[in-house]
Amino acid sequence: MTEKSKYRDWKVWKDAVEVGVEVMGLDDLGLLEEQVKRTAVSISANIAEGATGDKLAYGKARRATARLETYLILLNRRLVVSEETLKTLLNSLEGIHAQLGALMRKVSY
Repeated sequence: MTEKSKYRDWKVWKDAVEVGVEVMGLDDLGLLEEQVKRTAVSISANIAEGATGDKLAYGKARRATARLETYLILLNRRLVVSEETLKTLLNSLEGIHAQLGALMRKVSY
């Protein structure tokens, strides 16, 4: 494994991939479906980009967690995403958001 691909060992990247997989499995999200899934996938992708030199990508990933939280809450209120799924995903996103904050403090901009 090259130095640049070590992000695949990071807990934050693995957690983001798991959220992406779970969100990709959600069906019938209506008009937001493509946007929600694209946002979920972008979190782990931005972490990977940050690890390969684009440190600003960590901020993009962090903002994407907040955006995805908002979409999921809206979908829950429209009874499209269950309360249980919402709670699980929000807990995961909260952890990812915190890990990204720590990572951003660790790297120099």
